[in-house]
Amino acid sequence: MPAFHRNNQFTLQSSTRAGFTLVELLVVISILAILVVMTVTSINFALSTDLTRSASRQVQSYLAGARDRAIYAKAPRGVRFILDPNNPTAVTSMVYIAPSPHWEQGIIRMERTDSSPSDGVADSPEIFYVRGDGTDWATLYLRGMIQENARIKIPGDDSGTWYVIDVNGSGVSGGTELFRLTTAYRDAGTSEPDEVVAFSPGSGPSTYLLELPPVVLSGVEPTLLPNNTGIDLDRSLLPASWRPPVDVDHVDLGPDGSPGKHSIDDDSSGGADDNGELLWPGTDDYRLYSSQLDLMFSPRGSILGSEAGSGKIHFVIDTLENIQSSWQRNTDYAEGAVVQLPARGIYEYMPYDRTYICTTAGTSGGNAAVFTSTAPGEARDTGSKFTTDGTVEWEVLLNTTPSLLTIFTRTGSVNAYPMAFDVRTNTPPNVFHYAETGETAK
Repeated sequence: MPAFHRNNQFTLQSSTRAGFTLVELLVVISILAILVVMTVTSINFALSTDLTRSASRQVQSYLAGARDRAIYAKAPRGVRFILDPNNPTAVTSMVYIAPSPHWEQGIIRMERTDSSPSDGVADSPEIFYVRGDGTDWATLYLRGMIQENARIKIPGDDSGTWYVIDVNGSGVSGGTELFRLTTAYRDAGTSEPDEVVAFSPGSGPSTYLLELPPVVLSGVEPTLLPNNTGIDLDRSLLPASWRPPVDVDHVDLGPDGSPGKHSIDDDSSGGADDNGELLWPGTDDYRLYSSQLDLMFSPRGSILGSEAGSGKIHFVIDTLENIQSSWQRNTDYAEGAVVQLPARGIYEYMPYDRTYICTTAGTSGGNAAVFTSTAPGEARDTGSKFTTDGTVEWEVLLNTTPSLLTIFTRTGSVNAYPMAFDVRTNTPPNVFHYAETGETAK
């Protein structure tokens, strides 16, 4: 019995030592929870980066495909970038396009300017207007087929010259078949300089060719970018024709009388008004981007039209969550909300490599300049916290998901690379250095 009793005691004591206390279990569970969160975060981060790089490669391949089609067909071919139906600042699909046949219906006559109220006397001997008869331009305009920077060839034969149309200054929007040219017609006319009709009967051009928007290639279906990715138009360097102007200012004043979050200006840049106050796009009467974002390649492989004017086009490709999280003025933000600085006016193109998380809920102010500060411990240093001119406090987070894709319009070459942050020097990247210099491309 004593021996058995001792053995029994030994067994009970050993069993007690092999167990865990409640505190020990809680510590282990907490450590496991932290590891799970870190793992999931790392996986999501890696997936987001892989998605944007995959989307960048897809856009690059698609543009190269359009260029090859143009060279092979010995005729212009291009790509139409299609806006996301739920976000008018992001492109999520593409489709191949080809030029439309030129419109040449009806006849034309050239006119000089006769300002309103019309008195039948020309204001200047220069010829700026083209009046159509039976051309049906007003119907084309209503169908969206005559857009800003459209071109017209006068006369319509081999001796003609191409002119850019000032669509906003023309009469087609009111149903009148009248175009205003951005530059004066090359001939002085045969009538008296003060006569509105520039050419006497039987003289002057009567034919024309009107350039219409490209059409989708037959049998081609749109191609979607990888899920949850898109081209961030707000942070991209785009052709001017992709951002048509609006006619009126719209200023939405906040409770304190300052411009509200839907304040806009009439030059579509979202820059500053005459007083230097930043204006931001609204959603009511502001058309931020054209409905047709087209790039056409020539048979030589270069970009055609007004889109070639800038020399290069920069596309920023990011996740849709990042694209949709642009900071807005005079807006209530809850703790945990994540925003990016929208590229507007003087803040264009920067910063790409930072996002900001709300650590103290409140209402944002109207000054976005605090997000671009380079002072130590402010908006550029990862982990630092700062307050806008409202009551929101933000913490700076690193963002390495975007990719930059650049098109060199003179050659048609396309290059893509991820945006990176130099952790060794803790400095922001010059994200456009490669694209502007072509250094790596050499």
